[in-house]
Amino acid sequence: MSARTRRLPGGVGPVVVAAARRTLGPRFIRHYISPLRPHAPAAEPPPESKVDALARELDDSLTIMLGYSPLNTRYHYNAVENSILEHFIERPPKPGMSVLDVGSGAGHWLDFYRSVLGASRVVGVELAPQVAEALQRKYQAVHELTVLHADVVDPLAVTPPFDVVNAIGVMFHIVEDARWERAVANLAGLLAPDGVMIVGGQFGPVTHDVGFRRSGDGDTMEVFKRLRSRRRWRSCAEAAGMRQVRYIHTRRSRMIDPPEANLLVFEGAR
Repeated sequence: MSARTRRLPGGVGPVVVAAARRTLGPRFIRHYISPLRPHAPAAEPPPESKVDALARELDDSLTIMLGYSPLNTRYHYNAVENSILEHFIERPPKPGMSVLDVGSGAGHWLDFYRSVLGASRVVGVELAPQVAEALQRKYQAVHELTVLHADVVDPLAVTPPFDVVNAIGVMFHIVEDARWERAVANLAGLLAPDGVMIVGGQFGPVTHDVGFRRSGDGDTMEVFKRLRSRRRWRSCAEAAGMRQVRYIHTRRSRMIDPPEANLLVFEGAR
């Protein structure tokens, strides 16, 4: 899930930001206005990277960011779980279903699909090798669960089909559009005829880069997060042989601002 670079933009003035905040709300500002403003380089790199910290301790909060509140983490995962349950309450899961989880992180969704939805076969895919190794150690005694170190942009060494492909908070890290399209097509090809792909993230009105790191030359920024619009997701899914069956707006308190994790649910070709 490679990053790319772009020229550092000239920025958006504070008056424009304040007016947009009042009109459109803070989340719109975060995703569609703030990325246009100049970003100062970090003073010092963190003593431990997010990936290294996650490999050392498989903790859900570390899948969001270093130092993230455990209570906010629990709230976020509960909210997303409820959205997934909303779908499966309306369309009950197949008994003993098989699940492919993309970007398994600390293993939260591996446990969720096994313990809550009764999956009998779960395969996790993790890009970071040290995190994949930590997950493999954690689940080495669980025979119905396998963790692969792999990139979903490439064909996966797994045996299809899967009743569910779960990709929560991960697909926006594939910032190159051609690679993202290949990843969607690869995952669609692993679905059972009546299987579903559940994608979690923010799906706004326009496709937009929102995650940046200043490059060493100071004139460009590395992009590591790209939000695609719902329309862009639908067209890509249709090209891969899927169709959108649901959009679920994950409900959250106005007092808490966890990562966005609305859901798009796609169904494989019958």
